[in-house]
Amino acid sequence: MLKANLVQFLEELTFEATKLFKHPHQSISSILDLKFGYGNSLILLENYSAPTLIIQYDFSSTPTYQIALEQMLLNQLRSIESISLIPAKEGTFYDLLISSNRDDIREKITYLSEATPAHDVVKIKDKIDTLKRQKSNI
Repeated sequence: MLKANLVQFLEELTFEATKLFKHPHQSISSILDLKFGYGNSLILLENYSAPTLIIQYDFSSTPTYQIALEQMLLNQLRSIESISLIPAKEGTFYDLLISSNRDDIREKITYLSEATPAHDVVKIKDKIDTLKRQKSNI
């Protein structure tokens, strides 16, 4: 979805394009095609320029479920744009850390339980949306 300022820009581009056509009534389909192309280009630029969230995960506290939780998380979050999902590394920057350790004391952490992962993934997706909105407003 385009932001309001990009929608206004799209309308201005379309208005300028209609002034360039000699017979506006004959070229309505051309103007609509042009507007469609402009819109797609603006959406692509908006997505390309969106800030990337760095999300790390650490399931080392539950070695029995580590691979299953990792695969489930990767599968559930792969459709979200502008995120980088990587295993946790000590001393590296991240916007969000997903851990299976309820008592983890690191900053910016979200808990993923092996008992109710589907419920926790919904919370994680909401948290990611919130962080993306905060980061894009900076």
